[in-house]
Amino acid sequence: AEILDTHIAYVRPGALTKDTLAQFDAALAGFPQGQIDAVVLDLRGLSEGSDFEAAAEFARRFCPKGKLLFSIQKPSAKQERIFTSNQDPTFEGVLVVLTDSDSAGSAEALAGTLRLNAEGKACLKYSS
Repeated sequence: AEILDTHIAYVRPGALTKDTLAQFDAALAGFPQGQIDAVVLDLRGLSEGSDFEAAAEFARRFCPKGKLLFSIQKPSAKQERIFTSNQDPTFEGVLVVLTDSDSAGSAEALAGTLRLNAEGKACLKYSS
């Protein structure tokens, strides 16, 4: 994570796991409060992961409380698993999400839910 142009936070988690979520939270908390107008969340090059709970936790940092984030239904399961936002967003501002053609699994779920559910001043952009 780093600050670009004194007011834009650039974050590239490397993986969507509980460990990187803790690092992500520390990075967001470490940025000067009130001086960050935008976050660039770079999901390019993430390996295809299946930690959808971690993806939902990342999404909760940006999506309003009470929103349906996404649902997962495995072929062998009778019921789908529903992920919702259960907290107020940690960051409210411009959000830019970078993806590429290799974004899949939990990274793809995160990008999709941010595109649909991040509200307010959020702006999502995708690259390929």
